[in-house]
Amino acid sequence: MLSDCLQIFVCLYAIAKHVTGHRSEQQDQENLDSSIRSISLTQNELHNKSDFEERISRIANESLPEFSVMEVLISNEPVTFYDTTDEGSETYGVIIRLHHTVGEGLNLLSFLLSIADDQAITNKITGNSDVSDVYKNMPNNLNIISSKNILSNVVNFISDVMKNASVYHFSLIEPHDDNILHKSALSGEKILVSRLEKNSEYFLKIKSIKSRVKQCTFSDVVHTAISASLWEYFNKYSKPVPRNIRMTFMATIRNGSFCAMIQNLPIHVDGTKGPTENLLQRFNIVKASQKRIRQSVDALVIYWLAYCSSFLPIPLARVMLKLVIKSTVSLSNLPGTRAIKINGQLVRDIVFWTPNVSLTGVGLTILTYDNRLQVGLVADKALIPSRENAEDIVQNIFKYLDLLEEEIKLNGD
Repeated sequence: MLSDCLQIFVCLYAIAKHVTGHRSEQQDQENLDSSIRSISLTQNELHNKSDFEERISRIANESLPEFSVMEVLISNEPVTFYDTTDEGSETYGVIIRLHHTVGEGLNLLSFLLSIADDQAITNKITGNSDVSDVYKNMPNNLNIISSKNILSNVVNFISDVMKNASVYHFSLIEPHDDNILHKSALSGEKILVSRLEKNSEYFLKIKSIKSRVKQCTFSDVVHTAISASLWEYFNKYSKPVPRNIRMTFMATIRNGSFCAMIQNLPIHVDGTKGPTENLLQRFNIVKASQKRIRQSVDALVIYWLAYCSSFLPIPLARVMLKLVIKSTVSLSNLPGTRAIKINGQLVRDIVFWTPNVSLTGVGLTILTYDNRLQVGLVADKALIPSRENAEDIVQNIFKYLDLLEEEIKLNGD
């Protein structure tokens, strides 16, 4: 098992060096043993998924090995909280920790597919990403880097912003969110939880909702379930419940590029007292919000800010992030793939967690793997103090997918 992982992840290993405030990476293969190794798990961690994720949380709160941008940890015994489907089969837990400079989610997923045994899916990502091409005039990343007319691009961009300044609402100039999930300081101690579908029940529910509602996207459905789940959390632990919070999420754009978007996610909907009340109204508000995002130039602004910040020394880049990133929640929703094998070994599930950025201390992640939803949540303990509370938010996302489908069926949409 270790030798397989050595072959797979050796190309990711690097030594991170700080030069004049910038981070650069240099390949290194001499100290792999310190970054790719087996770990011992307690019996509770082997038998119970919650205990296993508590161990992952403790690992996530540790620093990476010195000068390393990655770490691969493999359980030295098979985990037993999985149902055994094949006689004699064993499932090992593999924890992969990557510094955010290694790459973003879409590129890392593409890398995973590139090393899959099934070559038929090596270059194909399918599934839930349906917000592509929302910015038809967005320049491609490579075009920006290599363009000889970058000054012209910048002038055109400024012109576009000025033309639309009186029409579009810029979330960048608003103050920070003010609620119990967004504070002026984070503890740095994280809680990681997840829910992994055993079958395709909820993936099919989302497809069913999309087929019943005109011009409905995967994101519309998922964002509504997240909105309702967070409403339940705020309603339980915070009064008054905020009317909206900001949620940052990544979306693919033209030519496969990507950029951040910011959505004013509805939380308080007038008259809502129970889980099923006004769920369709919430759904319609989310849909309208998504439509405004597709027409907004906010993402274009963030795109250029992110590009410019890549040239800044790390201290200045951190200051810029604090000025720009003001959201309560981040969401990373990756397009899916069917089940894959690596070195002949079936990858049963994949769940990922994202690093907290600036003061955004709650991060949700969704991957459709093998037509099954894999949902993760990372939360700073200053915001969500207990594992049970974090698990409730994730579980309630699935609950509201159930309720939304029932409501739409009853209303005949």
